[in-house]
Amino acid sequence: RGQHGPGQPDFTPLLQVHRATWSGNAQVLDSVAKVNEAAQAGALRVEKTSIVVNYPFVKWPGGELPVDSKLEAALDGGPLVSAPDLSAKTITFKLHQCYPESYYIITDTGAVPMAAMMNVAGAPAAGSLVEVGATEKIYVFGNGIPGFAAMGFQPSVFASKAGETAWSPMWEHVTVMWNQGKTPVVLKTESEILAREKAGDVKLFPGTPDTGGQSFVVNCPAPITAPNTFGV
Repeated sequence: RGQHGPGQPDFTPLLQVHRATWSGNAQVLDSVAKVNEAAQAGALRVEKTSIVVNYPFVKWPGGELPVDSKLEAALDGGPLVSAPDLSAKTITFKLHQCYPESYYIITDTGAVPMAAMMNVAGAPAAGSLVEVGATEKIYVFGNGIPGFAAMGFQPSVFASKAGETAWSPMWEHVTVMWNQGKTPVVLKTESEILAREKAGDVKLFPGTPDTGGQSFVVNCPAPITAPNTFGV
């Protein structure tokens, strides 16, 4: 069980796994404090591992991810199709596609002031992931060809396909804007975007044009890889 949830200043969905082994009779422990007490008493051996898991929160004391009842836009309403079913322990997310061949869900962001606008949880501790190289860039189009991505245009472009060695579900947000007088086309790879930037066709903004060069991290796990269908 993790120590912190949404709304707390050090919350992150990335959790470091510790293996706990009882030396005697096992019992249910429902807090980190009780785990520490059992370990200090010698009843429990706790082993720190190098494994980090991405466990986004969908429901927590005092809150839960909101449900989008209309399913008309990527971020409107919330990331869920229906409320969490605690009895069946199931949850249904809205699924979004991006290039190359990656389909993702949106759960939380390190940009806490933007979390309410995005209808996701705020994860303050995720903001430092860019500095330690734990993210990859996601290119989100702020104009151009209409579509159903986060800003209302063509599917976003991820630097790597989900599952590849360099891939991370923690995305560093970059906005792509077509320059005035240029004819937008569908761009499907990071290399195509960078080539268009070099040619003067598009401009790239860390974060969004309104964040003044400050990027931010969005947690977008990708449960599915499949061919892209946009425009097909």
